[in-house]
Amino acid sequence: MDINDSESSTIDDKTLVAGFDIKPKNTEINLIGKCLKERYVIESKLGSGGMSDIYRAKDLNLESAGVAEPYVAIKVLLQQFSSTPEAKQVLVKEAHQTQQLSHPNIIRVYDVESHDNFHFIVMEWLDGETLEQIIKRSKPSGIPFEGAYKIIEQIANALIYAHKAGIVHTDLKPSNIILTRKGEIKVFDFGVAQSFQLNIDKYALQNHEQQSPLTGFTPAYASYEQLKDQPPCAADDVYAFSCIAYELLSSKHPYQRITADKVDIKNTPLSKPAHLSWYLWLSFKNGLAILKADRTQSINDVLKGLSKQILPTLSISAAAVIALVVLAQTYLIKEETIDDLSADVALAEKYNKERRNFDQLTSSQVLATVDSIPEKYQLYKQGLLREHRQGIIDIVEQRIVDVPNQANSVYKNYSQIDIVINDALTLYPDSFRLQQLQNEININRQATTDALVERLNLLLTQGRYDEKGDNYIEGIISDLSYIDPYFKFKPTDNAFNLYSTKFNTAVSAHDASKISELIKVGELAFNNYSEAEPLLTFGKNMEAFG
Repeated sequence: MDINDSESSTIDDKTLVAGFDIKPKNTEINLIGKCLKERYVIESKLGSGGMSDIYRAKDLNLESAGVAEPYVAIKVLLQQFSSTPEAKQVLVKEAHQTQQLSHPNIIRVYDVESHDNFHFIVMEWLDGETLEQIIKRSKPSGIPFEGAYKIIEQIANALIYAHKAGIVHTDLKPSNIILTRKGEIKVFDFGVAQSFQLNIDKYALQNHEQQSPLTGFTPAYASYEQLKDQPPCAADDVYAFSCIAYELLSSKHPYQRITADKVDIKNTPLSKPAHLSWYLWLSFKNGLAILKADRTQSINDVLKGLSKQILPTLSISAAAVIALVVLAQTYLIKEETIDDLSADVALAEKYNKERRNFDQLTSSQVLATVDSIPEKYQLYKQGLLREHRQGIIDIVEQRIVDVPNQANSVYKNYSQIDIVINDALTLYPDSFRLQQLQNEININRQATTDALVERLNLLLTQGRYDEKGDNYIEGIISDLSYIDPYFKFKPTDNAFNLYSTKFNTAVSAHDASKISELIKVGELAFNNYSEAEPLLTFGKNMEAFG
């Protein structure tokens, strides 16, 4: 995954996700293979930032304890900063700030250590994507509201928790937020986070330590007040959070990445994201106000503004009552008979009873019956799907795991898995988790296909036509067809040249047994190679005429 950002990658030190590829600015010491503190074995480099490199490491203590994935992320201060007190101070501050925050949507920091003049932080290992990548992939229209809101809500929960603890992030941006493969949001990089005073003790000695010259923020997400060097407060995070929410919904920055202190307020109207209703937009845009006095003051208020409804949602029961009132009025106006009204009441009661039956369904029952829900309940059907979304997606994941292998084979039934995922995507087309699962399955299938093709070409290139077991040509071709029914194997030119030579030699020697063997191999492995067709036709004619 490549998350280079034209504006922020040169100053960001924020990379904790598998596969990041950020070009380092300096020639660094290669730590691959080094063991820090006799515990952390550096396995691979994930990325580089302005002040540090990020590595994946194996924790030997976790491995010895039998943990299935004993990995951690190691953030190592670059050597040119190892003797700079301010740089070490920033690293220690990031660790301590984050350790104060124990929340499921905030990355866990385990320790801050030094070894052989290397200063580093040990953090939880995350496998996923940054919001920066997700936003880029959602261009040009952004993410539908329902999917975006699930991300926005988790970010908000992390910030609300941090603010209650008296910590404001001050450098919130898409590249500092990860969506893991499990669908969980993780906010990280509190390296420049600052404490703001909540319930201040007037008798306590206050810390007036000056900011390190190495701390900072990302201009496109910095509030007007930050850019004017005003003291940090929750409203700074409100501005950055609102910008991120706007980008998720539109794939665009609300002010085209112009810094807040350069925005011409009077002549720069904000455009409503297509995925946001006018009703929600009226309150949400206040979080994007340039001036603090005009801006929504808390993350919680922004979240409430995105979750409110135009009118309270009427339950089916209330709707039935209203229907009865309308029917009664109609009866009075049109002087319909009591029998007609009684029939309508009975119909409403039946409707209510059926609705209550739906309310009692489990996620698996909803999934099993969703296609049979009558047309008149379509709106209620959508409500059930929203309510049971996570449970149904969990069931789909388990069904994928439970798809059996081919008989006497190690290969999954990918066709059946495709059906399971595609059926689920018809219900939740905006689900990131389902899209990730589909992508993982496609990658797995392609890797398996490539490995079988490579083995098959090796056998053909070496003329090993009659081997058995794992190298049985007919078995490999059968496996390829099972993995992907639409895949057509085409051998390499070298494989065909050897086959042609062997075929002509057998013909010259009038070796009928060898010709029959080669025809069988040809029909299996060379049937999609056009130049093999004349050989096979000639050989079959020879067999026919003895």
